[in-house]
Order: sequence, then C-alpha cells, then structure tokens
Amino acid sequence: MALAAGYLLIKPEPAKVTESFELPFAANAQSTDPDSAEETVIEEMVLGNPDAPLTVIEYASFTCPHCASFHQNTYYDLKKNYIDTGKIKFVFREIYFDKYGIWASMI
Repeated sequence: MALAAGYLLIKPEPAKVTESFELPFAANAQSTDPDSAEETVIEEMVLGNPDAPLTVIEYASFTCPHCASFHQNTYYDLKKNYIDTGKIKFVFREIYFDKYGIWASMI
C-alpha cells in the first residue's frame, strides 16, 4: 500500500503536446490538394466480349459458400454458353465479409 502511495506522489507528469507540434517528416509530405492528385483507375476483371449486349456483374467472396457453389456448379455452363460465345460480358468484383476473405484476395 505504501508503495502505491509513493508512486502516486512521485509519478512523472504526462508530456504535453502543443498545437504547433509537427512530425519531422511532415515537410516531405505530398500535397493533399484534390486537384493535384493523380486519378486512380481500378481496372475491372472482365471475361468475354467487352462490347457484348449484356453485362453480368458478379460480387463474390472467397469465403462465401454460396459463391463457391456457383463456381463449382453453374459458372462453367455460363462461361461455355454465354461468355465464350460473346453473348455476355462477365465482370467479377470481390466483396469481403470477414478478414479471411481479405487475406485470400491478397494471395
């Protein structure tokens, strides 16, 4: 008990941060002006004829059992009959429901 009381009496004060505090690397930071930022374009993952009359967009997760079932049971017929014949443009977009799906997408 005496040890705890002694600590409370001599404990150091926390460091105070002033408003003018800047990190040493702040001078090297790039501009945050939205007009000077480069435009980033995310390329779609597309199969089939890009000019097909119909576009099918699949949102799939690596950890979703329904998505796995689609790819095991339906996708190959869809690809053979519609994607490969140029009837549809098939777009794949990843969606994440958990950290494992995100990790799987990084591989």
